[in-house]
Amino acid sequence: MEQDRYKTNMRFWIDRACLQGSQFLIKDSLYHHVCHVAKIKKGESFELFCEGLQKYQVVLSFVSSSRAVADIVQTYPVSPLKKPYLHLAFSLPRLSKMENLIEKAVELGVKEIQPFISEFSFFKDSSKLTSSRQKRWNKIRDHSLALSGRTDRLNIQPLIPLFDICVPKEDLALIAYEGNTSSPHLAEILKAHKNPSAIWLFIGSEGGFSLEEIEKFTQSSQAFYFTMGEQILKVETACLFGLSVLKYHYHL
Repeated sequence: MEQDRYKTNMRFWIDRACLQGSQFLIKDSLYHHVCHVAKIKKGESFELFCEGLQKYQVVLSFVSSSRAVADIVQTYPVSPLKKPYLHLAFSLPRLSKMENLIEKAVELGVKEIQPFISEFSFFKDSSKLTSSRQKRWNKIRDHSLALSGRTDRLNIQPLIPLFDICVPKEDLALIAYEGNTSSPHLAEILKAHKNPSAIWLFIGSEGGFSLEEIEKFTQSSQAFYFTMGEQILKVETACLFGLSVLKYHYHL
């Protein structure tokens, strides 16, 4: 009955450094979101998530003009991400689409996002990625973490050239490719790799990969190609399709 008393659907991500004993200090943008956007009042409850394997049921106990304090009422265990860990590498699309990809990657249990620049990438100038853009992506990620009930933080890596990505030899690399290839069907590839520690899913731009890029990937013995069908998919569609197949196959 006590647990039902504090049941709520309001969830927020908070930096673990704000944990002070049995309380959380709420400040800056989170203070604005909790007290002004969500309009949570003193004595009302909500949930806080931070890195670790717990979530916290809290009650707002103090509110000032610039900060608030939430008392911890109850803690609940949160399961960690299961192996194989999913790494999503994709040709950076329009920046507005990146925000949607971050949200979906969090929800689908991706451990790391690695945007890259390839020959046919829509976005080629990494200097245009300002610090404010990165902060916005981090806010979107943290908000999605709380909504999905996840405490394993999604790592968003800096934008780099495709050939600078280094995949560990023990990891499985899967490359979506529409060209002619003698590689086995995706189902056969996954069947032959029952327990990989991690999987890298590479998605090119809507123009795909160049022949040079394909030839360089063939130098890796753990790099396999597969097709997503005859229709050309947008980057975000291909990412969701590939991740869904992997989650289904490996019971993630």
